[in-house]
Amino acid sequence: MCGLKRFSSPAWRKFGSGGRILAVGLAIGASACAPRPSPYPDLPRLAVWTQFGERNLCGLGVSPAVTIGNAPSGVATYRVKITNIDALLHTPWEATVPASAGGIVEGAARDYEAPCPGEFQTHRYRLEVLALERSGRPIGYGSWLTVAQSLAVLVRTRSGAALPEPSAPAPRPAPQDSPLDFLTGRDRDRGALPPIIGPDYGR
Repeated sequence: MCGLKRFSSPAWRKFGSGGRILAVGLAIGASACAPRPSPYPDLPRLAVWTQFGERNLCGLGVSPAVTIGNAPSGVATYRVKITNIDALLHTPWEATVPASAGGIVEGAARDYEAPCPGEFQTHRYRLEVLALERSGRPIGYGSWLTVAQSLAVLVRTRSGAALPEPSAPAPRPAPQDSPLDFLTGRDRDRGALPPIIGPDYGR
């Protein structure tokens, strides 16, 4: 889809109005392949990288370390934003943390809201970093796309253990005899006498 080209005039004439509708739909699909535009196109681009470890997930709540390259001189703080791009309803987490040599140290944000994917799930997160001067003026921007796996997956991956197979459904208990079985005909499936009372009785 990302490599589609516009139809030439002969193609328009060949496909007619149906071809126009098809080409418009393909053009819309191709536009979705375009990279996400920067919200700060005039600012210098930061080289941002991070990953979520066990300490950065769920109740452990330690903000991850962020490596930042191409940081401009004069940066005092970083405005950090983390968004779950796989969730339909999600409020991004944002915080302002002090700048350090090489980026942001682990645990710099005290109000960190850690990602917490469900059991054996993986979600994608977009990390955005805005470099600020002491006055609060933005002087650089960068982003990074990373993933967060459930703690169960991370622990099993580290230990080399295989993920559990889906459990088989429990066997259904054998039917129990009842004094009403003889009257209702429930013994038919077990080789007993045919019913003497039932929905077809008297027909």
